Amino acid sequence: MQLDIAQCVIIDFGGIHASFRDAGMHYIDLSANASTVEAISNIYDALRWAETKEDAKAVLITDLI
Repeated sequence: MQLDIAQCVIIDFGGIHASFRDAGMHYIDLSANASTVEAISNIYDALRWAETKEDAKAVLITDLI
């Protein structure tokens, strides 16, 4: 199965994948300034936001490790 990024929610961190902002269906950055403390406090809200995007086929999350 091949995934079409145009049908995905992208959850980013520090703009690592900001170049995909317009390619994906929906985009959110956990912390634009790459603050792990900020990202930790935003992750659950971002996931709840992502699950409301019923038109999306998948949620892609940046690998932080």
